[in-house]
Amino acid sequence: MVVGWGRYLKNDTIMVASDAAADDELAKTMMEMGAPVDVRVDVVSVAEGSLRILRGDYDNRKAIVLFETPSDVLRMLEAGVN
Repeated sequence: MVVGWGRYLKNDTIMVASDAAADDELAKTMMEMGAPVDVRVDVVSVAEGSLRILRGDYDNRKAIVLFETPSDVLRMLEAGVN
């Protein structure tokens, strides 16, 4: 699914904002291996993802942000990410 959307959006980065995935090395590796070679994959906690976005780490990137649950989306919004 992400690869299909990536072709349309021409993204160069995928951020997976998930506390569970950020703590699971196997999940991280699988996500990195499943992405196209020219796409950077960042698997981070929701708090870390929020921090990176707010400090501008993705300002010059075309990123797709993926979440595990709707509550993860809400937590990122509550952290100030719009």
